[in-house]
Amino acid sequence: MMLMIQQENSLKENIASLQNLLGRGRIIDINDSMRNTSQVRIGSIVKLAIYNVSNDKESSEIWEITGYNETNIKERKLSYNSPLAKNILSCKKGEVVDEICIPPNVLDIKIINLYKTWADAQNLN
Repeated sequence: MMLMIQQENSLKENIASLQNLLGRGRIIDINDSMRNTSQVRIGSIVKLAIYNVSNDKESSEIWEITGYNETNIKERKLSYNSPLAKNILSCKKGEVVDEICIPPNVLDIKIINLYKTWADAQNLN
């Protein structure tokens, strides 16, 4: 019986937390004409040069910075609250952020470009 009461209380806490989150949420509809291409913001499509200090490897990747908990690796969407996005928000083209720790890796990131659309990113890649 005690276990059932604990589970019920836990569920109530989870519901209250979700209601709070929903109550604070707002919809941001970013169309291509509004997309920021001067600085990394929510909605930005950004090309990154990534140097993995941990294994001495380089790569480049394109990501769209999205809203809270909207990360989708297959769609190349990265939530602004993810470790990588947190470190590049407000950066401008050409800026470098050194030694971002994303276990088990340490990364140096350079902002290569910001795009208005995914089509631009794919064509100008």
